Amino acid sequence: MDIDLEFIKNIPEIKNKISNFDWIKYFIMNPDLLKKIKYNEYSAINHYLSHGYYDGRKCYFNLPDGFKWTLYVKKNPDLTRAGITTKPQAIRHWLNHGQKENRIF
Repeated sequence: MDIDLEFIKNIPEIKNKISNFDWIKYFIMNPDLLKKIKYNEYSAINHYLSHGYYDGRKCYFNLPDGFKWTLYVKKNPDLTRAGITTKPQAIRHWLNHGQKENRIF
């Protein structure tokens, strides 16, 4: 059975909970989900509404203008030494640590 995501997204109780929801960013900020659920919009929304919303999981973020993850890693070589080599890892690091540490990008 195909699920009509647009219909689900417009149910008032759900719409309020997912107004800023971005399913790809949800996976970036919550990498443990890649081992638990399928990598698709339906699975992300379902997980967020069932668990993530109540657990306070992040589902959106804004990067500063001009942020290039490859330059961020290159200008901060300690990141590579720490195993941060992918776009999701670099974005997570900048959001959780780099911006507070005023790291250059």
